[in-house]
Amino acid sequence: MKAKAEHPNSASDAIIVSFAAEWYEKLRQNRVHAIIRKRIPRTVYPRLMYFHFNAPKSAICARAEILSIADIPAEIATTMARELGMSPGSILDYTRGEGSIGCYRLGKFQFATCEVSTHEIASHMVYFPPQSFLVLAADAKAVLDRLCGFQPMRPERHR
Repeated sequence: MKAKAEHPNSASDAIIVSFAAEWYEKLRQNRVHAIIRKRIPRTVYPRLMYFHFNAPKSAICARAEILSIADIPAEIATTMARELGMSPGSILDYTRGEGSIGCYRLGKFQFATCEVSTHEIASHMVYFPPQSFLVLAADAKAVLDRLCGFQPMRPERHR
């Protein structure tokens, strides 16, 4: 089984997004309500985001409901420092040279009852942490939910 959906029929309603390790504490402290990224899904509309934290964690530790995904003007991102859990200067550095930037607005968060390492995930499926994001296969999502101890998440609101 592969973690990444290979065609639309095998896709789940979720994506995995990689984050630097320092984002873990910001999420635990409820300081992040939106995420900006240079690459976002353009042809699928996921409902959930799974958080893969890079070394030293190298694990999936949380997931969140995605309320919306959109391109926003880069200058608007600089006004969202509090919501993004970033300083205005770091937002400017990240968006420099970009006319627009992808923005995920997040709803409910769940932290894994058991953080699942890349090694553990790879023992159940073909898994490589994404550079930006990957669309999670439906069967792989079921395995990750079981391994992480995630409970079903009811949508916060309709899009």
